Amino acid sequence: MLQFFVAGNIDTYGAILYRRAIWRICAAGATAGAAKDLIMKEGIRNKTMNSKIIDFHTHAFPDFLAEKAVTKLAEHSGEYKPFHMGSIKELLASMDGAGVDKSLVANIATKPEQIASILKWSGEIRSDRILPLASFYPNNPNWQSDVEAIKKSGFRGIKLHPLYQNFFIDDENLFDIYDRLQTEEIFILFHAGYDIAFGKQDNAAPFRIAKILKEFPRLTIIASHMGSWKDWDNVLALLSGKNLYFDTSFIHEIEPALRDKILSKHNDEFFLFGSDSPWLSQKQQIDFIDGLNISSDYKEKIFYKNGENFLRKYYDPLSSR
Repeated sequence: MLQFFVAGNIDTYGAILYRRAIWRICAAGATAGAAKDLIMKEGIRNKTMNSKIIDFHTHAFPDFLAEKAVTKLAEHSGEYKPFHMGSIKELLASMDGAGVDKSLVANIATKPEQIASILKWSGEIRSDRILPLASFYPNNPNWQSDVEAIKKSGFRGIKLHPLYQNFFIDDENLFDIYDRLQTEEIFILFHAGYDIAFGKQDNAAPFRIAKILKEFPRLTIIASHMGSWKDWDNVLALLSGKNLYFDTSFIHEIEPALRDKILSKHNDEFFLFGSDSPWLSQKQQIDFIDGLNISSDYKEKIFYKNGENFLRKYYDPLSSR
């Protein structure tokens, strides 16, 4: 029955969103036919057809390494078990199932000798839908040449993970790096907050991020996990309202009253949808935000409007289309 409603010229992505709207209305007690009538009457169908979703926080690995890498990481991921095994093919399937248009793939160089291979693979997988982030090792004495290679390869963003890469975000030895990145207009996606594999180590705490924002006001930072995983009281106190982006991964874990305060205090143009796939389900994260008591305009900003504006400025493949 539902398949009949989405037959014809509706694309796969639009069909997914249309079905999602129908299912939500049916769950509230309406029949499928009444759901269709309501969608058409209120213009929901046209709105969802035109919506897009950009996921700013996903992970993937080369095919030969993906299953081994994800299995190894899962040994230290506690309750968070992967929803797929980390290949690009599986990420694309997840995107198709959730209605995600584009995903940024966050690579992490855990030692200097990985930098060149990550950059090479990132170039190979780059497409209209897969937007890889480069990475380098901050404690590498040759970081200048690494940044130059990233720039020459056309990448405008990097992922840094202070715990896996063994540094503190506000270490003054890194200030020359931050200055170079803001000069080159290369943005950073930071792992922010604690990490389940590292306990209460505070390498990426909100107070450290706030220091970097003060020292480098032109440096574009995305603080993952709604500003800092499991440290959201300090996100509200120290980061909300500042000039940095939050990706929304793990938003479902924030106590509702605190979450609403962060959503209210922080600029609504500085939220970017993020799932942390494969550790969380893209579809489940989308559905959670869909269910929040915020305006449809706010949701559209989270899902794609803010992301489009961001990528248009910083990401060559989008701006060159």
